[in-house]
Amino acid sequence: MGGLSGCVSLEVVDVNNCENLGVLCGLSESRNLRSVDANNSGIWDIDGLPDGDGWLSVDVSNCKSLMNLDGLSGLKTLVSVDASESGIESIGDLTGCVALEDANVFGCEELSCIQGLSGLQNLKTLNASHCAMTDISALSGCVALKTVEVSGCERLSSLDGLSGLKQLEVVEASSTSITDVRALSGCASLLYANVSFCKGLTSLEGLSGLKHLVEVRAAYTGVTDIRALSGCVALKAIDADSCKSLQTLDGLSGLKNLKTVKAEKSGITNIRGLAGCLSLVEVDVSECKALETLDGLSGLQSLKSINAKNSGIKSIRGLTGCIALTTLDVGECENLNSLDGVSGLPQLKKAIFSSTGITSVTALSTCVALEVLVVSYCYGLSSLEGLTALKKLKILRANGCKIKSLPALAQCVALEELSVSKCQHLKSLDGSYGLQSQIIVMDEHSGVTNSGGLTGCLNLTKLNVSWCANLDSLKGVAGLPKLTTVEAQYSGISDVSGLVGCVALESLDVTYCRRLNSLKSLSDLPQLETIYARGTLISSNELPEAFQSLNVGHW
Repeated sequence: MGGLSGCVSLEVVDVNNCENLGVLCGLSESRNLRSVDANNSGIWDIDGLPDGDGWLSVDVSNCKSLMNLDGLSGLKTLVSVDASESGIESIGDLTGCVALEDANVFGCEELSCIQGLSGLQNLKTLNASHCAMTDISALSGCVALKTVEVSGCERLSSLDGLSGLKQLEVVEASSTSITDVRALSGCASLLYANVSFCKGLTSLEGLSGLKHLVEVRAAYTGVTDIRALSGCVALKAIDADSCKSLQTLDGLSGLKNLKTVKAEKSGITNIRGLAGCLSLVEVDVSECKALETLDGLSGLQSLKSINAKNSGIKSIRGLTGCIALTTLDVGECENLNSLDGVSGLPQLKKAIFSSTGITSVTALSTCVALEVLVVSYCYGLSSLEGLTALKKLKILRANGCKIKSLPALAQCVALEELSVSKCQHLKSLDGSYGLQSQIIVMDEHSGVTNSGGLTGCLNLTKLNVSWCANLDSLKGVAGLPKLTTVEAQYSGISDVSGLVGCVALESLDVTYCRRLNSLKSLSDLPQLETIYARGTLISSNELPEAFQSLNVGHW
């Protein structure tokens, strides 16, 4: 770059991806230089940059041949340096770079020391994640620091160096070897701390009383309690996912700004510590096998979402008074036998109770806002009585239950999808009669013997009766004007004359319907484009004329 010598007005140099460029010589007289971008180049030496009249930013990221930043030493106008994922093993003596505000050495796997940053009183941001550092004590005099990122520094065992940094707002220290966070105790401006995946961390002592702290992430740590957060009055979110040694949420009670609690897969046995968290919006305690009740949530009037899926809960009575609740997932809670606690929740829109021990859904009759209900594989559930008053219900999935009949679901005027597959005790779809909303009826592997209950479902678009061995015809769908798809593979149907008048039908699957020998009755269906008929008794001359060339076979 010697040809640039004498270019005294030069402000920007962009030589990124210049693999054959080894040095930055020729710029020493360019005192107006503002930016040097040598990202992903072949440089190995950055000597010769000017200490000019304005602020200078240098980008040498991904420069694998660059071993150190010695060439920047003493540049009083340097405000930003990005050496991320470069080959540097040292950051040299940057202590003379008194204006430096931003340093990025992310992913410098050979970098084990940041001593060169010592005492930089204007340094605001340091990203040293995924480096080989063992300590960060050199940061103790960097009094303007706001953000420190050291995540993935697996050899780092202490946050000493951050103690007393009054301006520090963000600490990212996940996946390190730290065993405590006491060094953060004097960081009065701290807003966010991430110590997730620090498996040797057993306590959050050090965060106590930090009045500006908004979010703490401590997932997959060895934390045994979170009482240290009791004085963090601004706290809005805590993540203690997979903290197996954590047994209670004591310490959070009364935190009036707390909105989100994530403690899935943790060892908690109760959530009574959430009582008094009046702003709480979201709680995730899924897969908490030792948790038996939701006591502690009662009366929380801002709570909108609860995920307790696959937990050990036996009762949901603790939901009484949660008038803002919109989403509830307690699927796979095998010990849950009753829905007592949900009755009268006026905002509940989505409820999942699949694979639980419930025997009745009548408690939902007053949940007038309910739109999605999943009760699949509740083997003790034999009736859907109680749902007929739900005028906003759009999706109902009751697969694999013991229901014998459908209630008058035509009153569920918004219903779009009805799924009752694998309900072997269900013999009839009579409760579907007259459903006016666009719906999808999925009925595979059920005991249904006829489709008569679908008469009058004028907006039906898709019907799945595959594997219904006892179903011998489709007479109930005759003339349905919007039906586009019928899946009847492996069913017992022997004729398809019931599809006469289904003028919108586009696709029919009757694969392996062993009793079916003709499709001629479909000749007048103008939109029919696709027929799957492998494994039937149909011969090509039994096809509608438009499909005479179709190879249907008997395989």
